[in-house]
Amino acid sequence: MAFEVEWSGDAVEDFEEIITWLEQHWSEEIAADFAIRVSEVIQILQKMPFAYRVISKKRAVRRCVISKQTSMFYKVQKNKVILLAFFDSRQNPDELLIF
Repeated sequence: MAFEVEWSGDAVEDFEEIITWLEQHWSEEIAADFAIRVSEVIQILQKMPFAYRVISKKRAVRRCVISKQTSMFYKVQKNKVILLAFFDSRQNPDELLIF
């Protein structure tokens, strides 16, 4: 059974900001590679939503490392994977409000 994937508003906004930043500071090719990597991870989550480690037991939030600089946070509810946020590890961790 494939799990449905739902993007939160924050996840969409974070993803778009990262893509824009990569295009402006690196290249469209690097941005496309990042988008492909995210797509690959989402495909994994649809089949194996519990594949990544729980980082907040209280809120059942899981973390998936997309790249050395970027992590994706999500939770599983029933037959749905909810993408909560993308986070650049170079940012202030206090800005990550999903916990």
